[in-house]
Amino acid sequence: MNSNETIETNEKQLTTAAEMPQYAPNLDALLKRTFILLEDGEWDKAYKHCEAILDHDPENAKGYLGELMAEVHANTMEGLGQCGVSFSENNNYKRALRYSDEEQIVLLKDYCAKNEEICTRKAEEVRKAKEEKRSADEARKKKEKKKNVGFAIGLAALALVVVGCICFLVFTVLTNDEFFFSKETTAKESSLIITTAATTTQAENTTSAKTEIPTSEKETREDDSQIIKENADKIIEAFDIKEFQISSNYYVMLKNTSEHDLDIKLKGVFYNSNGSIIGAKDGAATAVQAGGDAIFEFYIGEEVAKSDLTFSIAGCIINFPRTSMVELTAQESSGRKVFATFVNNSEDTLYLDAWVVFYQDGKEVYERSQFEMNYEPGATLVLEFDSLLVDFDSYKVFYSAFMN
Repeated sequence: MNSNETIETNEKQLTTAAEMPQYAPNLDALLKRTFILLEDGEWDKAYKHCEAILDHDPENAKGYLGELMAEVHANTMEGLGQCGVSFSENNNYKRALRYSDEEQIVLLKDYCAKNEEICTRKAEEVRKAKEEKRSADEARKKKEKKKNVGFAIGLAALALVVVGCICFLVFTVLTNDEFFFSKETTAKESSLIITTAATTTQAENTTSAKTEIPTSEKETREDDSQIIKENADKIIEAFDIKEFQISSNYYVMLKNTSEHDLDIKLKGVFYNSNGSIIGAKDGAATAVQAGGDAIFEFYIGEEVAKSDLTFSIAGCIINFPRTSMVELTAQESSGRKVFATFVNNSEDTLYLDAWVVFYQDGKEVYERSQFEMNYEPGATLVLEFDSLLVDFDSYKVFYSAFMN
């Protein structure tokens, strides 16, 4: 080997070292943590760890395997063979096969085949159970029909007895003069009672008509809904919208710049650089207060070059916004975590939805969300947002709250 060849070889070695992923040890640790979470049945946490792994290594077979196990609730890889949930058409299963080595592909296909046998057997058992239930229901209905026929016959017999009694009573009345006098008096008394009752009811109605019922928040919002409906296009056009993509996820953030509290729905169609559709997604944001923020997150799987967004809005007549009644009293970061402290200043139990966008050099690099379904009145709540493996130099906390 001459000196030139030596220099060229050294350059190649240096280039290879520079291209090596610097986060491989962290990914290995995160993978270990993921499978420990799966063993403990922490499905949501395990799935989020897999998302973080795939954000940094989109061809990581174990990342897709972990997501598949979390979806079908399999504590171990062997558990896929007996989970009882069909996954042969699952996208994570297909991606795990695509990026696995030959040995793991054979194992995955074997577990899938065993599990499909279990699913087929369970489906047959369910079918038989439904058939048995249908037969039992038909037998019960026949029995009830016979019972109803017997009841109808008994009722008809009772009706005949009643008719006979009435006929006897009429005959007695027609042959008794004293009864006519009693009948006349009773009729007058009855007439007096009916008149008095009618007068009393009229007086009560008059009193009710004079009582003013205060307009409730719901009635006010129903009136506001009509205004929103008439001005929907102008309100939507004034939205402050920002779009960004982080790895496989596409985000649409908006600020409600109107004076109205809104329920917002979004339909998005997403295209790649070739102009082909790569996603068609729906999203919804509930009870977005006037001046408040909303975020829509969509898994697309590849880079988005263009998006067509269609919004529709309505007034809040079911869930009432209370974002202004919740105060963000403190926020701080420690390592790769952000802690946000909230205080519920309302008198209602609220649903709180909060999210943090992490930035590096002014660019969005990660997003994490948390929620509290039963946020008690007067309570202080601290939420943790972990960026996992992602470095950041700044962040911003967003939140929304409503009473349902």
